[in-house]
Amino acid sequence: QIILSLNGMGLDRIDVMEFDASNAFPSIGKSISESTLSYELAELWIAEQKNRTDADAIKIIKNDPARIAEIEGFTVQYQIKNSESLEFYDIAYGFLVKDKFYVLNYRAPSIYYFEHNYSDYINIIKSISINTEG
Repeated sequence: QIILSLNGMGLDRIDVMEFDASNAFPSIGKSISESTLSYELAELWIAEQKNRTDADAIKIIKNDPARIAEIEGFTVQYQIKNSESLEFYDIAYGFLVKDKFYVLNYRAPSIYYFEHNYSDYINIIKSISINTEG
């Protein structure tokens, strides 16, 4: 996992994550394969996040198909309230390449930081190039 932040990890962060398909969703005990469809990946990602957090604290805002560097994937945007009732927005882009599942997740407080830095996150997503040969 790689974490990027512009203003400090409590204010904004991008988590770049790689998972083995055989253990992509450990808290719900699910694995995936190369034939797993994008919408299934999205539903599994949502279930994993709800299982890792208080499920009532997560509200799904959007769940759509997406293309990341010409690879079929998904984007899920959701709101999370922490134990101090501070709202965060997350937006995750996920995709599968062979036996690896990748997620780029942007998180920031809903007040100011999410909208302020959202375009930087989208520019990062648009700039991704993926080598599927090796």
